Amino acid sequence: LAAQIGGFPFVLAIATLEPRKNLPHLVSAFGLLAAEHADLRLVIAGRDGPDRPGVDAAIERLAPAARERVVLAGHVDDAGRRALLDAASVLAYPSIYEGFGFPLLEAMSAGLPVVAARAGSIPEVAGDAALLVEPTDDRGLAAALDRVLTEDATRVELIARGRDRLGAFSWSETARALAACYR
Repeated sequence: LAAQIGGFPFVLAIATLEPRKNLPHLVSAFGLLAAEHADLRLVIAGRDGPDRPGVDAAIERLAPAARERVVLAGHVDDAGRRALLDAASVLAYPSIYEGFGFPLLEAMSAGLPVVAARAGSIPEVAGDAALLVEPTDDRGLAAALDRVLTEDATRVELIARGRDRLGAFSWSETARALAACYR
């Protein structure tokens, strides 16, 4: 995997290849970014699933130079996942439906800025600590990723907001909220 990434900057997606994860749109958005970010890679880490044909088709539609910069990492263990989070430039989370979305918090805990879909529970979990876009707007997703990749102030602000946002999901906060429900 390290050889495929080659120390280059990369957009990371952590998701099983299933339709609700909306990865073909992420691949298309990457295609829009690829020409202006010649070293950028897209790394998708997650188990194969029913949307593998859709992801493969989206990759095939990319220009050859961009196509060879998409890395399907497959399943990664916890240590591999953390290594990817620590090395990535941005987490892309374009899912059209999530009950919660743990990769958002994992990225925030790693000091990684997040670009995510404005769908499901994602806006509630991310709060103001992510750039939110419509999940099927490839251009909007590409523009938000570009912003994080090129605007240092945006990047720094999202990282700081992410660290602040983690406090809302601590075990002590969870226990306090659960106790309040019982009261």
